[in-house]
Amino acid sequence: MPNSHRILVVEDDELMRENVGRMLVKGDFAVNLAGDAEQARAVLEKEAIDLILLDWMLPGGETGIQFNEWLKQQPRVGWIPVVMMTSRSEDADVLLGFASGVDDYVKKPFSHSELLARIRAVLRRSSPVDETGLIEVGDLKLNVQSRALFVRDEPVPLTPIGYGLLEFFLRSPERVHGRDELREAVWGADVHVAPRTIDVHIASLRQALRPWGYDQLLVTRHGSGYLFRLPEAASENPETESRS
Repeated sequence: MPNSHRILVVEDDELMRENVGRMLVKGDFAVNLAGDAEQARAVLEKEAIDLILLDWMLPGGETGIQFNEWLKQQPRVGWIPVVMMTSRSEDADVLLGFASGVDDYVKKPFSHSELLARIRAVLRRSSPVDETGLIEVGDLKLNVQSRALFVRDEPVPLTPIGYGLLEFFLRSPERVHGRDELREAVWGADVHVAPRTIDVHIASLRQALRPWGYDQLLVTRHGSGYLFRLPEAASENPETESRS
């Protein structure tokens, strides 16, 4: 079934632009291509764009960062999520990008599976709940109104903390979350929670998801935190991560 999302690729290198476009078409996305910021603005005037893939370096004196800063100030299109494509990986560059409002990075060179996984993750974060109030990941359905979880239409009992953790993970998958971030999101910024307590709740959530194999998507990045993987990303790009 074709994907209804339309992606705008802003990349000055024609070969790279065409290659990325083909990757997206194979992933069932609709695609528009632009070689610079001016062309990108022209596309935004005519098309309903769901996500922008943006190169850092653009011709014409306007960088991708500057274009993104302009974008975020536009009421009509400022909500559109942006994934930066760049070979720049210094911490200062990454921080500059996030400060400008970039939603994620994909570092060149990147694989077909990595590109699609990051795009799907950002799209899911930007609009995770459909009109029925559900967050759906594979056979997993989380009803944000009734705070109920179903897997393959079977109800799954969760503690209030387990529900809060899972909702947070599903709203921002494919991204590592540290314990402090989880504590603030689920318990509140002013609540003290021991790191071991968070680990215990993560283990309990894994146990609840285990009968369906979804515990395998909740992985540990030692020294960093926890990551909830999307099923398609996990199958396309398996990693040696800890699930314990």
